[in-house]
Formats: sequence, structure tokens, C-alpha cells
Amino acid sequence: MKTFKDFISEEGYDRMRDDRLVKYGIGGGSSKSTPSRRTPDNEKIKGKTVLQKQTEKKYGKGATAMDVVKAKIKAKHGKGAIMDMK
Repeated sequence: MKTFKDFISEEGYDRMRDDRLVKYGIGGGSSKSTPSRRTPDNEKIKGKTVLQKQTEKKYGKGATAMDVVKAKIKAKHGKGAIMDMK
């Protein structure tokens, strides 16, 4: 049984591989690669993650990242750790 390389010259095979790399990138276009498990952009995941739910429960609904950081600093270093800029 002849392999694919027996039907095409080495230079032709190298050129074909280079063309595939340009078109699909490294690892792309091979039958051995597994399909990506990334969700398409048009299918957004609905609901909140576990971390988002925990943060919302602990710091209140609508708390920003700055509010969370301020609360952590106040809990660790006391009430006067953050200077009021007003």
C-alpha cells in the first residue's frame, strides 16, 4: 500500500504543508485535532457564575470591584486605613 508521500514529491508535500500552515495556523486543519470547546460569540452563557453569586451575597447587589477592595482593606486594617478624599 502506498502512502500519500509516495504519490507526491517531497517538495510538493512541503509546499502543501506550508500552505496549510498559512491558512489554518499551527495545529489547524489536521484531522487529529479536537474541535475547540469554546462557546460561540452569539451564544452567551446565561446566569451568573458561582463567584459572582458569592460576591453579590457578601458585598451586596451592584457592588463594584472598587467597593469590594475597599471592604477587604477596611476589614483587614481597620476603618481609618483608607483616606477620604472629600
